[in-house]
Amino acid sequence: MCRIAERDLLGATVRSPDLVINPDTVGAWCIRCGASIVSARVTRACKKCAGRKQHRAFTIRVGSHDGGLRDGVLALKHHGDRAAGKRVAKALAQQCRATGLFGLESSECAVTGVPMPFARWCERGIDHAGVIAREVARTLDLRFVRLLEQEEGPTQASLTAPARRRRAGRFRLRSRPSVPHGLAVLLVVDDVLTTGSTVESIARIILGAGVAQRVGAAVVTVADPWSPQ
Repeated sequence: MCRIAERDLLGATVRSPDLVINPDTVGAWCIRCGASIVSARVTRACKKCAGRKQHRAFTIRVGSHDGGLRDGVLALKHHGDRAAGKRVAKALAQQCRATGLFGLESSECAVTGVPMPFARWCERGIDHAGVIAREVARTLDLRFVRLLEQEEGPTQASLTAPARRRRAGRFRLRSRPSVPHGLAVLLVVDDVLTTGSTVESIARIILGAGVAQRVGAAVVTVADPWSPQ
């Protein structure tokens, strides 16, 4: 499952005007880990997350890693299709509104993207998570901040789940981050969530540095390695 993005590298052939995006209904995923919930008896969190310590306060997603969402993410990530990126970002922003998890003033909430290593950014010519995060911030009328850096290393798609968790320390705060004072919530935006180690690592850094009181993850798709209910 952790190699989904690698296998799908050549799969994004749908042009952005043809994308069909069908967001999940609120309650279709665990509000803590983001994994799909299939039991009608569960409306917020899955059994796996019950009693488990977690640094992120909540997880918002548009849907599973398939169909138009998958095509849109891959079109942006591997083909530089910014129009597709904006479409999935708008769907993510709408989902953020629908959950009602952070109905705060713009001065109290900001958005950041999961950063790419600089060399990979130069090679691809696009920071895909940054493109999505900026559009989410613009749509929600929130401030976008470049907060973090990621060290060079293998792509997440090429690693197993245990290897991803071992690389949790690859992020650090930028030397001069443009962070507003008094943040109540920082929304961390990424394209695909698999093990959750990336957003957990970032949330731990942000909370430890006192940048925000709460950290939420907002992801376009979730590649469920299991269905918890």
